Order: sequence, then C-alpha cells, then structure tokens
Amino acid sequence: MLPEAALFDQRRAPVAPQRSTVEQQRVETRRPSPSPRRRFAGRRVQRTIRHVDVWSVFKLSIFYYACFTVLWLLLVAVLYGLLAQAGLFDAIEKFGKSMVLWDKVDISLIYVEKWALLLAIAFLIIGSLVNALIAFLYNFAADTVGGIELTVDEKDI
Repeated sequence: MLPEAALFDQRRAPVAPQRSTVEQQRVETRRPSPSPRRRFAGRRVQRTIRHVDVWSVFKLSIFYYACFTVLWLLLVAVLYGLLAQAGLFDAIEKFGKSMVLWDKVDISLIYVEKWALLLAIAFLIIGSLVNALIAFLYNFAADTVGGIELTVDEKDI
C-alpha cells in the first residue's frame, strides 16, 4: 500500500484507494444522488433603501385607494342586490315604521351607495395621509439608524 502523501499528486486528481467487492456492490445498489444544484451565474449585491419620497407615496396611495373605492362600490351594489332580493330592506323599513323611529325612509341603492362612497372617500384621505406619515417616519429612522438592506441577485441576460 502507498503512503498517504503518495496518493495526492498535485498534477493528477487524487487516487481513491481500492474497494472491496462488498463495498463495490453497495455503491452500485445505491440510488443516484439528485442532480447537483447549479451555481448562480450572476452576482449578489447588497443595496440599502435610505430615502422614500413622501409625495410619491402619497400619490401612489391615492391611486390605490381610488381603485379600492371602485371595487368597494361594486361590492356594495352586488350585496345590496342580494339583500334586496331577500327582502331585508323592506323588513327594516317596516320595523322602523312600526316602532315610530322614522316616518318615511326609503333604503334604495342610491342611498346605500352614497354612504358607501362617503366612507370610501374618508378611508382614501385618512389612509393616504397615514401612508405619507409612515414614509416620513421611515425617512427619519433611515437617517438615524440606517435603511433597509436588501440582497439583490443580478443575472446576466
């Protein structure tokens, strides 16, 4: 048998020691290992978000809350149609008249949509202002402590 130093020649790949027939049978009966992971071809870069424009956050918030308002009004119209078909609004009007809570109230789609729109506009204004405040607070914290650190993988195309 060769000494260990002789097994590793720098010019050639390392030479593996001879295996017995039992070891060779074990190796042959093993399942093949899954394909090795491919190495990422690009590079990894760390980026830090140090500033978020408050005005951009405010404008984008208004846009998204306006989209939410349209979806909200459609949902309210569909729910109104389902509940009107079930007779819920007629029962509420009849109950109010019998208890003398109101003399004449007509719960129509326009009445319900008006209140849903007012609620959505209030939500739009308050939500946009809160998002702008959070962006301002983030900028203050990023100046004080540092920003959010991201690791970005850049791929070659």
